[in-house]
Amino acid sequence: MITYEVPDNLDGKDYVTVIFKNEKGEIFTKLVNIPKNQDGSIDREYFDDILKGQLRGVENKVKVGSI
Repeated sequence: MITYEVPDNLDGKDYVTVIFKNEKGEIFTKLVNIPKNQDGSIDREYFDDILKGQLRGVENKVKVGSI
């Protein structure tokens, strides 16, 4: 199982480094863009979808042994 951590304060940022960890304690990082609404606020729903997609990608790469 792989989990991920996102820093708490995302205000004013356009991207963030997300840390993925597996049960062995191995760490993988990905730079992820932060989607914004027209008013400049973070589109949390879309951002959650992006994070879930990135998690699936990391899981697949681990499964096939590419990382």
